Amino acid sequence: MTEAQQLAANFAGTVSTEGRVLNTMYVNGKEYHRVTDVAYDAFKAGYEAAQAANGLTIKQLFEANLSRVAKWHRLESWSPLEWAGAMCGEAGEAANFAKKLKRVMDEIANNDQRMFGKTVPKADLVPIYSEGVIKEYADTLIYGVLLCASVGATADDVQRIILQVFNQKSEEYGFPERL
Repeated sequence: MTEAQQLAANFAGTVSTEGRVLNTMYVNGKEYHRVTDVAYDAFKAGYEAAQAANGLTIKQLFEANLSRVAKWHRLESWSPLEWAGAMCGEAGEAANFAKKLKRVMDEIANNDQRMFGKTVPKADLVPIYSEGVIKEYADTLIYGVLLCASVGATADDVQRIILQVFNQKSEEYGFPERL
């Protein structure tokens, strides 16, 4: 199950006749309630993205990404260090959303509670920040593919090494999960 699917699974929602949604989300044992169209739209977008990603392969991501970069920003125009920097920048943005999410969950004052010219309830910020983490993770992964390609790796190379590293870590810690 992807992170987006796990996030979506945390929501239990009921749609009212007015098209509004009562959602309850459980994060680290804390319960968040909200009735809002915006929250439902964010939840739905995240859930649909997770569904669309089902079956996505590393090879598909590699091929599409290399095709797109050739039309936009040639792979060879940046060094591996520059691609790594772009990837880390996106990871930093994911970390920033995660930091904001942690502040909301811990009920720490957060400047972002004022959005769109109004005060946003803490519970409404949870799906906004959660989706931000997921989107920035996606950007990180996309740049990671370009980084790997810039050092000559193929989709098969990356898949083989991911499987190897995952399985080695499971074995190292005595976990039964293997890919």
